[in-house]
This record gives sequence, structure tokens and C-alpha cells, in this order.
Amino acid sequence: MADYYDDKPRNVIPNWRSYSDTLNLSELDSVKTSKKKLVKYNLSEYINDFKQNKSTVYASELISAGVSNNQTLIAEVKEAAKFLLDAGESVNESQLKIANKIYNNQSIYEAPQVNTILPLTQFSEKNYHADIRMFKNLIKVNPYNAIPYVELSRCYATLGISDKSISAMKVALHLAPGNRFVLRSATRLFAHYDSPQEDHLSYVHYYLKKYARASKDPWILSAEISTANVLEKTSKNIKQAIELIDAKKYTPDSITELASSIGTIEFSHGSNKKAKKKFQTSLLSPNDNSLAQAEWISNYMSLDVDQSAYSSKKNFEAMALDLYYDDKYEDALDYTVKWFMDQPYSTRSVTHASRLISPLKGKNEKTDTLIQLLASGLISHPNEPIIINNLAYALALNGEPMKAMEYINNHKHHKMDSIQRTCFKATEGLAQFRLDKPDIGRKLYQEAISDAKKDDEKVLNWKAILNLAREEFLAGSNESAYMMEIVEKIPDTELEVKNLKKEIIDLYNPNEK
Repeated sequence: MADYYDDKPRNVIPNWRSYSDTLNLSELDSVKTSKKKLVKYNLSEYINDFKQNKSTVYASELISAGVSNNQTLIAEVKEAAKFLLDAGESVNESQLKIANKIYNNQSIYEAPQVNTILPLTQFSEKNYHADIRMFKNLIKVNPYNAIPYVELSRCYATLGISDKSISAMKVALHLAPGNRFVLRSATRLFAHYDSPQEDHLSYVHYYLKKYARASKDPWILSAEISTANVLEKTSKNIKQAIELIDAKKYTPDSITELASSIGTIEFSHGSNKKAKKKFQTSLLSPNDNSLAQAEWISNYMSLDVDQSAYSSKKNFEAMALDLYYDDKYEDALDYTVKWFMDQPYSTRSVTHASRLISPLKGKNEKTDTLIQLLASGLISHPNEPIIINNLAYALALNGEPMKAMEYINNHKHHKMDSIQRTCFKATEGLAQFRLDKPDIGRKLYQEAISDAKKDDEKVLNWKAILNLAREEFLAGSNESAYMMEIVEKIPDTELEVKNLKKEIIDLYNPNEK
């Protein structure tokens, strides 16, 4: 067809990375006051648990609490670190590295080149299966350490094995329900798998409500408020969060996601002035999540987001969006690939890549990368209609209509909603045109155009018309002049429609470029 992009509202749901990456992004740091003092939490509960139960699980909990609260120099934390080192292979490698640095009075932060990432060609299911075996072995030796369960869950989610991913995360929540890393990772996973059939978000929201108010941790507060918003509920922590932000007690980096969450709530309630103020606060020292949220919201309200002014680590999503809106499509694809490699379990990067299909058409190397990215997205979402449709669309435009038809025929009888079925019908029309069967292609496009109109899907209707017009022009059809009259009446209100319309006009009037 019609490449299809479902631009659902974005919320400040935490991003989910490995334990070591999360640590090095400072998202497990203790909360800092505006006077650069650390908010010291009492570790006595963790210390007592470790003393009474000398095991790796309690040692891990103690050093995790020590790291999160910048209390790694106290004797009990060092003792726990030594305990983990002595346990050796029964402990997660990331935790062993941290324990070693704590015990030897070294900085726990490696300061890696976090804005570099593996190329798409190195995305391999084999690597994730190897990691699964490794984390399973760790769990066998130490079944009460929550971190390997979270890491195992992430591997399963990337491979699209939802039941095992959810099961592993539930075990982690049971073992360490108040752990910031576990809670935020669980929030992202359960948001990922939430559906009308499985209310996973309510499950994790129970834990978030329980620990957000008790801990007063802005990172958990943000996750709770955003989750409540997705559930269309009003969080009871909003007042406390606003007071915390307005008091300016904590440093901007400690509250960036919290301010962004409140800004999103204010925006959804139509309070753009209040929303803008909170987003500006979130941008004082943003992380990749709050920066991406600001970039997304800037399309719906007046908010100046100059990406060049920030050096947030792993800000791939924000850059992919920014470059796309600036018509820098090749650079946008590069960042979209990095976004996918950073969060390979998510559909957002893959569906965003679909917006680049038409702009990058004919640029062989980039088109090949785009097709590979869409195909990689099917690993974690093998039956996702939007990804399958858009992959088939890209293949047909790239001169591979037979491959496109293979994907269409293998999936067009699967359960789909009316919009998805309309997209499949139109994409099949494109493939038929490219297989020199214009009569079949035209019929399919006309059905798709009619279906989109019935569903009041204006953008989908316009895209189908524009794609049909292009195919009629390329086929030298007698319908070209008539189609051009229709094309000129299509409004330029949507960026994808505007770009596609320009392509059709240039194709029809090559001497007027």
C-alpha cells in the first residue's frame, strides 16, 4: 500500500536495558539534592537480612542498595561484596564486577562509550539463546537472586517468547519487589505485553503503588504515574510528585522522568501551559527517555527541543524522530537501527522505520538495511500485522514483489482488525502491479480505498490513493490524468502524505521539478 505507522500516544514508561547498561547510565544512582548532597536511606534492613541469612541473594540486595544510595564504602556493604566474590560463578557477571570494585574501593562506573552500539548485522538469535543458557545456569546455582531473572526475561522478550519472559519477571518481582531496577524493568515489560486479554499493567501497577509512596524515589514515582496514565487512572502520587518537583530539592537529572511524566499528564488534561513548564524542567538534565518524550510532544504543543543542545546517552529514539522531522532520512535510519539494537523487544523503532520506506526508495544500501530491520522486528513479533505489511510493502517497492507476496499469503488469513486488513489488501495491490498484473492490482487498491473510507481512516485512504496513482503512472495507464486530479485535492496535513504526494507530482510532471 500504504506503509502504516500507528502513532499511539507516548508515555514515560521506563526503558529497559541490561543491569550493567542501566548502572552505567546512572539510573541506579542515589537521588541527589539540589545542593549536590545524596539522599541517604537507612540500609539497616538490608544489613540485618544479610547478617541473619548469609546468602548471595541477601548479599546482592545489600550491595544493590549500597550502589543506589551511594553507601558502598560502609563495612557491611564491603563484607557483602566479598561474600559475592567468594561465591564466584553462582553470581551474575555484572554483579561480580560491581562487587569487585566495591571491595577494592574502585569506582563502580565504567564510563563506557554508551552512544556506540552493535551494527544490525550482529543481531543474532543465537546470541540470545546463549545468554539464556548462561542466566539459567546462574539461577540454578543461586535461585534467589532477582537480577538474572530480569536479564533472562529480557532475552525471552527479544525472542518473542512472551510466556517465559513474563514468568521470569514475576519471579524477580517476588524476590525483590522494591528494587528500582526490577520494578522499572517489570514496568516496561508488562506495558509491552499488556492487552485487553491480559491485564499485565495492573499487575505491575500494584507493586508500583506499594513502593512509590513508601520510597519517595522519583524514578519509581515516575513509573507509577505513567503506568496509571496508560491505565486511564489518576495516580494518588501526582500531588506529591508536583510538590517534589516544585520544591527543587533534587537535582534535575534525578527528576527528569518525573517532570516529564507530570508534563504528559498536564498535556493530556489540556493544560498546555503547565505541561510546557514541566517539560522544560525535564529538559534541564534529560535522559534518553525524557528527551524522546519531549521530542514526541513537540509535535502536539509548542515546545522547542534542540537535540544538538543535549548529550544524553543512548538518545537514539529522540534523534531518530528529530532527524525524520527534519527530512534527514538516511541519518534517521541510522539512529532508528541503533534504537532497535538498544531495545530489540520493542515495536516502536520498527514501526517508525516504516515511515522511511518511501523517502529511501531507490537508495539500495539504505533500503536493504531498512528491509533487514523490518525482518529483524519479526523475531520478537512474528505475527505482528503492521510489521509484516510494511516489510511486504518495502520488498515490493524494492523490486521483490514475489517475496512480498510470500509474506502476504502466509499472513493475510491471520486474525486482523479492519485497518490492518485494508493495509494488506493495498500492499497486495502494489505487489500485483509490480508483477505486471495491473487489473488485479487496481481492483485490490480500489477495495482498500473504499474500505478506508468506510472506516473513516482519512490518512490511510489518501495513502492508498497516492500509491495507486504512482502505480498507474508507472504502468502508463490511461487513468493517469484522472488520478492526477484526485491527487491534487489531497491535503498536505500529514508529513508522510505530503512527501508521497510530492513524489507523485514529480513523477507525473518530471520537467517541473
